Parts: sequence; C-alpha cells; structure tokens
Amino acid sequence: FNSTLMNIYYKLHYTDKNVKPLFLKDLEIPEISETQQAPIIAKVEQILSAKKADLSADTTQLEAEIDIMVYELYDLTPEEIAIVEGK
Repeated sequence: FNSTLMNIYYKLHYTDKNVKPLFLKDLEIPEISETQQAPIIAKVEQILSAKKADLSADTTQLEAEIDIMVYELYDLTPEEIAIVEGK
C-alpha cells in the first residue's frame, strides 16, 4: 500500500485524505506469489532495520527499488511511470 503508485491512485480516486478500510477494498491489488513477494519483503525489512538503527537513515534508494517492483507488477509503461513520478 505504501508505494508511490498506490498513493497516486488513492489521491486520484478519493477526496478524503484519511485512508478508510472501506476504500481499501476497491484498490486494484494484483495477487502475487510468495516468490514475487519475497524481494519486496526483503527491501521493506532493510528499510525497517535501517530506520530502527537510525530514524534519520536515508532509505530513498530502497524505496525507489520497491516502487520499481510495484510498477512491474502493474506492467506500467515508461510513460505511465513518468506520470506517477510527476515527471
């Protein structure tokens, strides 16, 4: 849920800034295998570990890598990625 793509999607479809469980059921989330989940989970664990050690740790590179994995799950084109990233 906490990816650039999902944040953009939520902002485009809902005017309420507070995430509500009612809205989450409508999000288009692909079903993926545990094998596909593993690299994303590993990146999240790296971020959590870095932040646990130092709250000001720079995790932007890891977050960008997660965003790329999410873009691949949704088969986004380079043009669509540029829109999501505001370029």
